[in-house]
Amino acid sequence: IIASCISVKEQTKYKLVNTKVYQKGIITFNANVTKIGYDAFDNCKKLKTIIIPDSVTEIGRYAFSNCTSLTSVTIPDSV
Repeated sequence: IIASCISVKEQTKYKLVNTKVYQKGIITFNANVTKIGYDAFDNCKKLKTIIIPDSVTEIGRYAFSNCTSLTSVTIPDSV
């Protein structure tokens, strides 16, 4: 686990990039990710910033629920 809520399984599933960024509480996704599933990052207390690529067309319910440190989200028009 790189951050408290980001398991190796999630890193693989969502093709997250730039592991050094995780430690700063930032998540960026690989450009070929199309969906962020239900409860994907629920309760990720250290998550501060999310950058979602244009390839994402769907974000599941509660995907970022209880991310209490989250202060910045970039969501493309494709969602």
